[in-house]
Amino acid sequence: MKAVLSMLILKKEEAAERLESYTEQETTLQADLEANSEALNNTLQDLANARAELNNTDSAHKVNALESRIAARQHEVSVVREKIQQVYNLMRTTVGFSEQLELLPENFRPVVQQSVQLWRSGENTLSGMWPESPVEVDNTLTKLKEMVDLFAKRLRVATKNRLFASMKSVPKYKIKKVQLSSCNRVVLLFAMRHVS
Repeated sequence: MKAVLSMLILKKEEAAERLESYTEQETTLQADLEANSEALNNTLQDLANARAELNNTDSAHKVNALESRIAARQHEVSVVREKIQQVYNLMRTTVGFSEQLELLPENFRPVVQQSVQLWRSGENTLSGMWPESPVEVDNTLTKLKEMVDLFAKRLRVATKNRLFASMKSVPKYKIKKVQLSSCNRVVLLFAMRHVS
């Protein structure tokens, strides 16, 4: 029993020594924590002072102006990308016309075929890389618009002439000019085969 008692006393002394060691470590760590907290507060104050000084210099205005220009350029890029996407979608609509080439007027067929070819060139291209030849796309769009305008004009004249012919027997009616919106022009392309 004496052996057990002496062993317990020994363990008690070891525990007291560990407790004393841990207390010393706690005191040291507490002092380090306070020093680090003070250093952090000083660093945050220095940062706040540096920001205030930067805001009062010309550099801050230059940075703000540069950020504004970047935002404006990004907006311009997004507008251009949207327009390119609209052109790509327009070229895609010509695929439907190419499937009915025999219904289209002779002089319109090459423009449709070229539009389809340009659209297909973008199928395997990354979205930001189409068109590979923007000048060719612009020229094709110009031709496409001219042809649609020409056929719309022909249709208006033909419609007006038919309307006048059918209404000659009824003189009390006044014939108003037939107006077509640009959206209706595309729909009328199929009818152009019969007018031209």
